Parts: sequence; structure tokens; C-alpha cells
Amino acid sequence: MRDLLCKRSQLVRDRTTHILSVQNLVTRNSGKAITQAGIRKLDEKAIPHTIADGVAYPTAYK
Repeated sequence: MRDLLCKRSQLVRDRTTHILSVQNLVTRNSGKAITQAGIRKLDEKAIPHTIADGVAYPTAYK
């Protein structure tokens, strides 16, 4: 049981780390903020539009 709790804790920590990383990348590269809910709503169809709008695309590559 303890192993399962440790694994769950690790997965939650990793998920939080990834969400914060995406938020940081978007903010740093575009100057726009994206919420955690906005990140969750991103899917394969929304990502190209987000990148095309310059939200998640590094300014050096425009």
C-alpha cells in the first residue's frame, strides 16, 4: 500500500512540474499567460492554432 501512495505522489508531482513548465514556456516566449485549465484544454487540434497565433512559439523562430 505504501508503494502505491509513493507512486501516486510521484505522478502528482510530475504532473504539476509539467504544467508549470508549459506555463513558463508560454509566458517566456510570448508574454501571454495561460491558465492550468487552458493547458488542459489543449489537444492535438488546438496546438497548431496556438503555435500559429504565436502563443507557444519562440519569438526567435518567427
